[in-house]
Amino acid sequence: MENYKGLPPLINWEALRKLNMPMGQEPPAPGPREADNMWDKTSRMYSRMTELEGKFTLDQLDCIPIAPDDTVLDVCCGPGRTAVPAAKRARLVTGIDSSKKMLEYCVRHAEEQGIHNLETRLMDWNEVIPGENLEQHDVAIACRCTAITEIEKLSACARKYAAIVIWANAPSIPEILNHLFEGAVEGRNFRPRPADRRVGYNVFYNLVYDQGYDPNCRVLDDGYCAVYDSREDVYEDLKILSDQPVTDEKRYHANVDRYLTENQDGTVTFLHKTRSLVLWWDTRVRN
Repeated sequence: MENYKGLPPLINWEALRKLNMPMGQEPPAPGPREADNMWDKTSRMYSRMTELEGKFTLDQLDCIPIAPDDTVLDVCCGPGRTAVPAAKRARLVTGIDSSKKMLEYCVRHAEEQGIHNLETRLMDWNEVIPGENLEQHDVAIACRCTAITEIEKLSACARKYAAIVIWANAPSIPEILNHLFEGAVEGRNFRPRPADRRVGYNVFYNLVYDQGYDPNCRVLDDGYCAVYDSREDVYEDLKILSDQPVTDEKRYHANVDRYLTENQDGTVTFLHKTRSLVLWWDTRVRN
């Protein structure tokens, strides 16, 4: 591994990253898109998670310098968690994803909010060649996807700023789903290996730094939140997040109850806390 000047880094941060990858495995090698896309199957769940994370997504976007006349690229945009609110701040947003169903949800969320400056493209990040089959944008963003590991490629997509959003040594979506459905859904036994703080989000800061950029970072408290009229409404709504039917209602209710708070007006707040790192850099300046 070399930096952009052809010099070896003093520490091989890429090797360290692979010891504690947040997604648990290396990104898949480029290849034909499967007809039965795994992301299509989970698109409904991710769409609802997008809604639950709405106000926290705005906090993440507040960290990224997006000007009203900018064009923004959202890599692996999914159901539009970042792309839709970014379109309210920029001139044009392009969301790319390899899942047709994810893009359908993205378009739906944009239409529901009256947004008309967001376009989607069915495109696999592994197949992207910056400047050839995908034009540069002013700002390129990658949130919790395989693109966060490809600093140079993401930077090549941005005329001004590149940014990544990753979990900050905190529960990710698979872990959150396990918290809600463990013991209540057949086969729900996800067990992430314990995180090693020594090779956490600090690795990504150093990967960017070693490429000659000056990274800026913010660690944000965030999560998934919604207010419901009753506990029964919470239980019913969150079942959308499971790909299998709940077989033990009592266990499921007990799992969910850990994240509920009764409000004075009789409503109930669901809140599962987590934390995210927003890391961004100016692609025009390299030292």
